[in-house]
Amino acid sequence: MDIQCINHRLTEAERQAFHRDGYFIVENALNPDHVEQLIEAQERVLEKTRLADRSFRKGN
Repeated sequence: MDIQCINHRLTEAERQAFHRDGYFIVENALNPDHVEQLIEAQERVLEKTRLADRSFRKGN
């Protein structure tokens, strides 16, 4: 993690977006390698969910 993120303060636009939308976007907050790891983890979770759903539907 980049230590500079600790020093980040919300801009007024970020604050307004959060209050309006419930979230705001921070461009380039994660490095590409970390994003790839997160995508791979999410894909593993989805596959396990699909397998569990198939098993549940079959009654196993």
